[in-house]
Amino acid sequence: MDLYCIRPSPSVIGLQAMLDNCFEILSLEFNTEKSHCIIIGKKSASDVTSMNLHGNLIECCKRIKYLAVYLQRGTSIKFDINPTKRAFYAVCNTIFLHSSGAGE
Repeated sequence: MDLYCIRPSPSVIGLQAMLDNCFEILSLEFNTEKSHCIIIGKKSASDVTSMNLHGNLIECCKRIKYLAVYLQRGTSIKFDINPTKRAFYAVCNTIFLHSSGAGE
């Protein structure tokens, strides 16, 4: 289970408490290698230490890739689809070149 399903927390202390409760009370196991934290709101420019889940650190990132879309850290939710668009156009160009015979 990834941490994408955890609801937002108004504070770092609150988020850490929610993580602790998920582990201790519910015995939920998270894949900390695939889990990340991101700050959205007034404190987005602040440096925040990584979260701790049963001795494993959960990195606080500037952007997170989720379902081929990047969520960016900032005062409001921002989505970056440019990497996905670039990959799409690269595949289309490759198909076009091979189907037109330009690659031969």
